[in-house]
Amino acid sequence: MAHPIYRFGEILRELRKGAGLTVLGAAEATEYGNYERWESGATRVGAQHLGAIAAAFGVDDVPMFVYAWLVDRFSPAPKQGAVDLARVNFAKTHRQLPRTTVDLGQRKDWVLEPPPHANLALLYLVARYRRNQRVVLPPVPRKPLPARAADEDVLSTAYGDVLDDVVRLAARILLRAGRSDDLDARAAVANIAPMLSKPEAF
Repeated sequence: MAHPIYRFGEILRELRKGAGLTVLGAAEATEYGNYERWESGATRVGAQHLGAIAAAFGVDDVPMFVYAWLVDRFSPAPKQGAVDLARVNFAKTHRQLPRTTVDLGQRKDWVLEPPPHANLALLYLVARYRRNQRVVLPPVPRKPLPARAADEDVLSTAYGDVLDDVVRLAARILLRAGRSDDLDARAAVANIAPMLSKPEAF
C-alpha cells in the first residue's frame, strides 16, 4: 500500500499560520515576493528556499520539513511512471538543500558526528522508499492533510510515521553488521564497531 503524500503548499500554509504570519508577512519573512504562489501550488518551491522558509516559520524539525518537500517534489502523480531517484538530476537538488547541522541537544553523544538536515531528510526517504538498493517513488495522489489535535504539529501528523521506517532500517543495518556464527557478545560488538565508525552509512 502506498504511503500518503500531501501537497507541500498545504503544509506551508499550516506552518505559516502556526508562525502567526499573514501571506504578506510570509512573503517578507522569506524574501520571496510571490510567496502566495507557493501555497497555491502555482509555483514549486525551489530547494534553495527551504532553509529560509524553515527559519522564517520557526520550523523545529527541519529534516522532516525537507522530507515533506522531497516526497511531494519527486513522487509522481497517478498514471505517471514511478520515479527512480538515481535517474533524475538529484545531485543539484541535494546541493541546494539546507546544509546546517542538526542540533541533537542532550542526544549529541548518540552519534559520532551530527548530520546535516539534508542528510537526515534523505535517510527518511531511503528508509521508506528503498527497494533493491534503489530509491523508487511510486505514483501517488496527493491527499488532504489529516486532522490533528491543537497541540500537534503538521509535520509530525503528516509524516511522523516515517521514523518507524528509519528505526527498522537502522536495526537491519546493525544486525547485518553484527551477524556472526559466534555467539560471543564481544565478537558481535567487534563486528558492529566498524559500522558505528562510519556515520555516513546511516
